[in-house]
Amino acid sequence: ISYASPFVGTDGFRTAFTLLEQMGHIRYLRVNNDADTVPTIPPFSLGWKKRLYKHVGINLRLYDDSFILSHPNSNGWGFVNAVRNSVLKPVWSVLTYHSLQTHEDRMDAQKERLQHMNLDDLYANEELFGTPKTSLCG
Repeated sequence: ISYASPFVGTDGFRTAFTLLEQMGHIRYLRVNNDADTVPTIPPFSLGWKKRLYKHVGINLRLYDDSFILSHPNSNGWGFVNAVRNSVLKPVWSVLTYHSLQTHEDRMDAQKERLQHMNLDDLYANEELFGTPKTSLCG
């Protein structure tokens, strides 16, 4: 589980990570607040070859009075997640939305719904985990 994690890797990293998820070797929950700017950086590598960075795992996106669960493989969420993960966020509020206290307050507000969930059940949900777009297995 991570809180307010920035982008972590390129397409190749996401493909390998997703394969490990499919095989049941990794379970990862990424928790972030809806208006936090930190999860939108860095959008690309700073090396010689520019590559877009990606998120991995199941995302628990917290709002004041609700939450959304998604995964990069979720059918139909690609464009929506790209917009949600864009840098078009209120950067002047980074101290509010990036704080652990805001995460805790928002999770406490959703405690009744969240306490009955577990990662294995979320990964078993085909609507959430989606159908794999790529596979490293032949």
